[in-house]
Amino acid sequence: MVESILERLNATGASGLVDEFLKRVSVYGTESGIGYEHATMVNEAPFTTKFSVTFVRGYDMADPGVEVLRLDDVITHQHVDAQSVTFRMELPATISSKNPIVGVRRVVEAILRLHS
Repeated sequence: MVESILERLNATGASGLVDEFLKRVSVYGTESGIGYEHATMVNEAPFTTKFSVTFVRGYDMADPGVEVLRLDDVITHQHVDAQSVTFRMELPATISSKNPIVGVRRVVEAILRLHS
């Protein structure tokens, strides 16, 4: 998916956004200890699996209306291995009138902060 977005950015004359896009993608998932570094991870099995997008919804996880367990909630407990904690998030279809953002184009624009 990242490669497709990179190709699209380059093809549409937006190649100046490539570095910023890759920087933001690399941060995704770092709280869980995984992250994604495109240059070194693009061909790893978890990232080469094809999938089909049926809808896109982008949540602003910093929104106070998103009440989920955060790293800061467990890291202060000395007898808890924060890396061992797992949980499933069940986000509602609507948090607020502006959260989530719906649609591929609007989500990508928000990630790239094209209208801020």
